[in-house]
Order: sequence, then C-alpha cells, then structure tokens
Amino acid sequence: MKKVVTTLTLSMGMVAGSMLAQNETDALRYSQLSFGGTARSESMAGSFGALGADFSTLSSNPAGIGVYRKGEISLTPGFMYQSTTSTYQGTSADDQRVAGTWNNAGLVFVGNLDREGNKNGWKFVQFGIGMNRLANYNSQVSTSGVSGGSIMDKFRYDADGLTPANLDAFGSALAFNTYLLDTVRGSGGTSYFEALNNGDRVNHQQTVQSSGSYNEMDLTLGGNYNNKLFLGATFGIPYVNYNQNTSYMETAMPGNTSDFSQMSYTQSLSTSGSGFNFKIGAIYKPVEFLRVGLAFHTKTWLSLHDSWNASMTSNFTNGDAYQASSGPGDYDYNITTPGRIIASVAGILGQSGVINVDYETVDYSQAHLSSKDAGAFDDANAAAKANFTRASIVRVGGEYRLKPLTLRLGFAWYQSPYANAGNDDARTSFTGGVGFRHKRFFLDLAYVLTLSNSKYYMYDATFMPEGPATNATSVSTYLATVGFKFR
Repeated sequence: MKKVVTTLTLSMGMVAGSMLAQNETDALRYSQLSFGGTARSESMAGSFGALGADFSTLSSNPAGIGVYRKGEISLTPGFMYQSTTSTYQGTSADDQRVAGTWNNAGLVFVGNLDREGNKNGWKFVQFGIGMNRLANYNSQVSTSGVSGGSIMDKFRYDADGLTPANLDAFGSALAFNTYLLDTVRGSGGTSYFEALNNGDRVNHQQTVQSSGSYNEMDLTLGGNYNNKLFLGATFGIPYVNYNQNTSYMETAMPGNTSDFSQMSYTQSLSTSGSGFNFKIGAIYKPVEFLRVGLAFHTKTWLSLHDSWNASMTSNFTNGDAYQASSGPGDYDYNITTPGRIIASVAGILGQSGVINVDYETVDYSQAHLSSKDAGAFDDANAAAKANFTRASIVRVGGEYRLKPLTLRLGFAWYQSPYANAGNDDARTSFTGGVGFRHKRFFLDLAYVLTLSNSKYYMYDATFMPEGPATNATSVSTYLATVGFKFR
C-alpha cells in the first residue's frame, strides 16, 4: 500500500445493481401509516370511524364529513420527541431527536338542504379540502457493539465474480478503492480478499438520522340522509418526503492480526414523490345512542424519485489512509401500497360523551414495487410476499364533556407487519388530551406516546452471524388544534 490520501469519484452509469437500492423495506415504509390529523382525533388515538365531524376522518372514514352541520377550519401544529435505546452484543446506546410537525390544515363547507318543501331526505351536503399527516419519519438511532462480523464480508461477497471496473459504485467499489478489498493474485481480477484476517474482531458504530413525512391532501364530498345515514368519498393525494443519512464505522479491536485500523462508510438518501387513492365510507345511526361505520380504501399508487450518494474512508496501522466517493445516483420507480378496510362502532352517551372502537385490517404482503425496467424488482416483491403478512389495527377512544372542557383518552395497537414473529415491530400508542369550546371557536390539546420494539441489522443480516441489535423506541408527540366554525 502507498502512504497517500487518494480521493476517487465513481460514476453511476456502469453500475447496474445500484438502481436496485430500492427494496421491500421501502415498500413497507410507505405502507405503514398511523392515525393523524387534529389534536382531538390524536387524543382519542384516531378512533373516529363511527363518530365523524372531525377533519381527520377524511383520511380514515370519509363518511365522517357527513356528520358536519357547520363549516369549519382547523390548523394543527406540534412537535415530537423520539428516544431509542439500541442494544447490540451487550452494548447499549441511546439517541434522540426533536422535530416540529404540522399535522393538519383543513377546511369544510356545509350546504343546508333541509328547507321547507324538501322531501327527498337529504339534510346536508359537505365538501372538505385539506391535509392530514399520516406518518412521521423523524428519528435518530445510534447502535454500537463488538462482533467478529464485518461489513467487508458483504462487500467481498458482492465483488466476487466481477472485475474492479464493474463493482457497485456505492459499495464494493468504494471498499476496493480504499484497500478494504483487493484482488487475489492469479484470479483474473474477479476474486477478492478483505483487510481483516480470520478471527479479527471490530467495534461497530452506526448512526441513522431520518427526517420527512407522509402527508395526504384530501378532497372529500359527503352527505347526510335523514340524520340516519352519512356517506362520504375521498380522493386522496399523498405526497412523500423522506431523507436518511447513515454514518457507519468499524474500529479494530486489540489483538487483531491484520494491519486494519478503522473504516467509515457514509450514505445519504433522499426520496420524494406523490400518488393517489380513493376512499369511500358510510356511518349508520340505527338508534340515537349507537353508530356503526365502514370504510374501504383502495390501494395507493405512488410515483417516487430517489437520489443518493456514498463515501468511504480507511486507515491502517502503518499510517496509510484512503478516501473514495461515489458520484450521485438517482432512479424513478413506483410503489403500490395495500388497500384497507376499517369497521367501527360508537356509543353516544347523551350529552356526556362518546366512545368509539375502530378495527382496521391491511395486508402488507401486497406492497409492490415497479419501474420501467422489466424485472428490476422481482426479488424485492418476492421478499415482500414472503416476509410480510396481513395485520390488524385496533383503536379505542373516548371523550367526557365537562362544558366548556372535554377530557379525552385513547389507545391504539398496531400488529407487526412481519410474517416471522421473530421480528416484532408492533406499535402501541397511549393518548390523552383536553378540548375547549366557546361558541364558534375551539382549541384542542393532545399528547401521544408511541412505544415499539424492533430487531435491527446494521447491514445485510446474512453477514451479521451474531444476530441483530434490538431497538426500544419511545415517541412523544404534542399537538394543538385551533379551529373556527362558520355557517
């Protein structure tokens, strides 16, 4: 090795595999939604499917708009605090992130049809337009621990059988140009060895910082028939913004026999795009104290654009140090996320309060990637079908009225999307809040605590024989909705 610092820029064009950075994990990310919208809805865990008259229902059961009798405007800012404890090989690391959020901005218009001489049964017609946030991607997770595996094992596997000119510009080519990989003499340049010797151990350190959100613009039309049947239909326009910066490092442990000292690998990914879906729903009131609701969501069709880059550095005990960078990569592709069915029942406790239960089902194995390149995502789609499954979601919420104040509580449980129970990734939310009403003005405050546990691999699980890290995550969200009602 030469004792120099080398900077290389690698082009994207020759790397066929780089476009396949998109995989089933991306499809799952945009399929996993949460309850979102107003502080009133959030404080009841999004459990509004048979209640209505809240802007959040335009994204869940659009029949909720049919319950409105007055126009309304609502705005919901807030902020979130995320904390994760990651444990790998007995070593724990804590990290956190604070971010602002804009959960809702909505406007509902109501037309009164209940005039003298109107005998067709239609009492009101409504139209709503606005945005609800259905997923928040802000997080920061740090993981560290010592093991005998190395990311170099993956780079060598990816490189074997290829000449250096054909290596992945965002992975194995960087390792080759920083001397973490080198060709085996006499192999014709298609077999590689790595900078670590058998038995060497390294300390792994990784920080993943994510930001962005999944928002949906809703255009909803609804109606009220005889104050018994409420109907609604939504044309949804979701738009996605997701950014991820990953910093990974390996440091040699005392007693190693190679001259490897340290390496770092950084990656940046930015995803943006939009799509569309349709939702229809109904709420029926057989008696004054009971309402039942049912909603159907079609699949969501998303068109996305990814852009990314990567860089790598290496250091050796003899003082040699190297650096390599990729050029930018970008790719256009499509993701189809699965449809949903939501059934709801609500009890109306006179003027004292309400309670609602939602049951939702979604088959995550139906998530699908596609692009203009035939067969590009065959493996990813097969993995989605094999690894994901149908899951249930249960939301329960209620409110008790102490005029002019209203107290609210809620609970939500999201079953794991994985077919293999070994990867839990279920989510549980506990919610609460308070509301204030005065004539045409209202103010709602909400707190949401979401807890989850998941298993996490810093890189390809095949090359981490000592198993994954376990992540315990807590997210606290604070929201306030300011709203006004009008004729």
